[in-house]
Amino acid sequence: MTTRPHYIPKVRFSCELVLADGTRMEGDVFLEANVRMQDMLNEPKAFFPFVDSSNTVHLISKASLIRAVPHGR
Repeated sequence: MTTRPHYIPKVRFSCELVLADGTRMEGDVFLEANVRMQDMLNEPKAFFPFVDSSNTVHLISKASLIRAVPHGR
């Protein structure tokens, strides 16, 4: 198996997002196995990837995020 030196394994984590314009999105965020969702949201990166229920990838601006509701872990 080939190793990738800068690869960090991620897990898909189901959640609902509510954006500033009122948009609600159901889908998954990608988290490191030992990181909580709130930790990822507090990282300095301005955007994070989100996959909706139709498998479309969105880059979500943290500045536009009003609420993130996790669906268990």
